[in-house]
Amino acid sequence: MNNLLDKIHQQNATAFTHSGKFHADDVFSAALLLYLNPEITITRGNRVPEDFDGIVFDIGRGRYDHHQKDSRVRENGIAYAAFGLLWEELGSEILGEELAHKFDESFVQPLDNNDNTGEKNELASLIGNFNPTWDAEGSNDEAFFQAVSVAGMILENKFDRYRGNERADKRVEEIYERHMQAFHDREKHSEDAKILILPEFVPCQKFLSETPVAFVIFPSNRGGYCIQPQKKEYSMNYKCSFPAEWLGLENEELQEVTGLKTAGFCHKGGFLMTTGELADAVQACKISMEQFCEKPVIVSFGGDTEYDELLHQIPKLQAAEIIHIDFPTFPEVEVQGIYAEVSMEKQEWKARIKEQVKQILRYKPEAVFVGENLFAAYPIVHTLRKKHIPVLVPAEKDGQKLQIKWLTYPSRQELPLLAESAQATLKDIGMDVDINCTADNNSIVQDTAAWDVYAMANVQAPTGDPEYWFTVFATSDATKNQGAYKNEKLDQLEEQLSQEFDTDKRAKLAVEMQQTVLDDNAFVYCSFLKMSMISQANVTGLTAHACDYYELTADLDIN
Repeated sequence: MNNLLDKIHQQNATAFTHSGKFHADDVFSAALLLYLNPEITITRGNRVPEDFDGIVFDIGRGRYDHHQKDSRVRENGIAYAAFGLLWEELGSEILGEELAHKFDESFVQPLDNNDNTGEKNELASLIGNFNPTWDAEGSNDEAFFQAVSVAGMILENKFDRYRGNERADKRVEEIYERHMQAFHDREKHSEDAKILILPEFVPCQKFLSETPVAFVIFPSNRGGYCIQPQKKEYSMNYKCSFPAEWLGLENEELQEVTGLKTAGFCHKGGFLMTTGELADAVQACKISMEQFCEKPVIVSFGGDTEYDELLHQIPKLQAAEIIHIDFPTFPEVEVQGIYAEVSMEKQEWKARIKEQVKQILRYKPEAVFVGENLFAAYPIVHTLRKKHIPVLVPAEKDGQKLQIKWLTYPSRQELPLLAESAQATLKDIGMDVDINCTADNNSIVQDTAAWDVYAMANVQAPTGDPEYWFTVFATSDATKNQGAYKNEKLDQLEEQLSQEFDTDKRAKLAVEMQQTVLDDNAFVYCSFLKMSMISQANVTGLTAHACDYYELTADLDIN
């Protein structure tokens, strides 16, 4: 039961927020409430009235405020603002749980982060521009509700887009399954597997990036057919491209070079081609695949040729062409004691970074290797990662290639998969992971020289008391402290905990101990294990729990 939603839908529902200058946070919070109930009355003021019984947000230090010291922070480190706190409770009611989570990541969190830290956000700046000028007379409530109206339209369009994308994914999945079934039933030749014909246009790039489909054909709203090449997953590059000599041509010129009677247009950027007939569209795809010769590129940004051999070992890039680009001269710095500041104007610095990124991107690289000062290259690396381009760096220890000895065991099905995933990921940046997945792990783990990482599964709170885990795994004399982790503060806190019987005080000590372990990065928590629950039909009251100890309850029964 969602009490907040019930309160929003009440007859004569009311809400209260702060007056004065407004930001994207309180504006979108108001827009969200109005989306759910257009009749809700939202009032602004400097202080929440004592007798106010409605919804209070972004003021008052309550459930939907974030200005207090103990305001909540997401697991990824992004603090909640009022909009995020409201969305947490209301999002799944609007978009469903899965889409609501995606919407929080892509839309809500950037606005929350802007409000809490001031990090630049174009949408937040746009909303902020609705504030009256400093010398405007009268109340700014009118401007606030103008901004809320705009935010409401943005939300409504965004919600429609998310729902539309979800419908598109389901539609494309259905079409793709029929497409693949046709090959299984031998209704189509295998050579056509990479060509998907849609009955109508459906956004499909995201879904198809993980499939072999290289071209999509769909009816054009201008008549005839459109052809779109599909990009690789997490890449700027296409799985297959139109021949270079086709690009930018149309009508007779394109017909002559392709040999296709109804060829109409091929965009100079290579992302679209049109034909008058379906058969010509299919043939255009086949010609492109026959002539296509993939030449993957790795841009070595400041890297010496000595790394080339190592780069050629990257999976699927063994035949890649390596383009070397000199690392730019680092700007002069002004030294002030132990500090130094770049002696370059901000705009000049930004322009320089933009030009450097542009130089790298013109090669359409599958990956970029940074061979020099990663700190100096960070602004460039950050931009490349936002474009989903893998950025590689050399990984060495004491002048030698870093190799990690990974110890785990096979009895938990996820542990070998975790090891293989880490191995594949770290190989991309030049680290070797030597996996030892063995049932003899309990004896091998005793020799700390035999492993660098020990991946195991354990129950963190089997007893309902916080002390158990620390005394088994984390304190200096813990029975399963295989990594010989030691922190004197943690040991002292455990000594206090062992002599403390007040429940609230024990909880506070446990939280402090937990934070100590996390600050030291002593343990890394990767995932929950997948568990399968099987029972006879006469078992009732069994509820799955992340910790199996808590599945044994008073409600569990065998009839």
